[in-house]
Amino acid sequence: MQAQIGFRSPTPQSMYSEVAQRYDLLHSILTFGLARQWHHKAARQLELPPKGRILDLATGTASLALAIATVAPQDSVIIGGDINEQMLAVARKRLQKSRSQTAIELKNFSAEALPFHDCLFDAVTMAFALDDLKNSQVCLQEIFRVLKPDGQILILDLSLPDAPWMLSLYRIFLWFLPRISHLFSEGNSSNLSEEILAYQGRLAREELIKNTGFTQYQAHSLSGGLVTIHLARKPK
Repeated sequence: MQAQIGFRSPTPQSMYSEVAQRYDLLHSILTFGLARQWHHKAARQLELPPKGRILDLATGTASLALAIATVAPQDSVIIGGDINEQMLAVARKRLQKSRSQTAIELKNFSAEALPFHDCLFDAVTMAFALDDLKNSQVCLQEIFRVLKPDGQILILDLSLPDAPWMLSLYRIFLWFLPRISHLFSEGNSSNLSEEILAYQGRLAREELIKNTGFTQYQAHSLSGGLVTIHLARKPK
């Protein structure tokens, strides 16, 4: 795939509001039950100090935040932020039922305008949301600002399978995706499949991250390339 950088049409927040109560079930179905595994594998890539501060952007129903809580030192603090209050309402219910020993706070704000001081967090994470934003570059600049020197950024992205045969099968699945999603939402459900097919490749994401100022970039493919973990650090 060519390394090109561009912005895609953001997913309407109203769609997330419609599916908030059923989002975790829908996500599990559409990811073949692998979403939980992906979140936990991503969380294990983080190198977190004692009393660390972690910011999980576009936290949704707090799936990644809860996964991070299982590997973070118990004296850490995780802040999960999302612009959609309906998704946060579901996240709050999940936290009440969880057995997490790590403090998780949920706040309502945009990933493109972070309400935090500079150099505050040891790690900033985001799962399956960067391309939903109006301006992903602005989001990355905000992440860079609030990270401490040597702090980690972790982006968990939908991507496309590496093997040609698997890619062919996946494209067939993506054709059915809007019809499956329609069972859960009356809104425009074709955005996700369009977003995946518009995937510009690992090199495009690497270029976007490096152009923001991050260094020590790494990429890890999961499940044959269905998703990619992008890791980098703010220079010391």
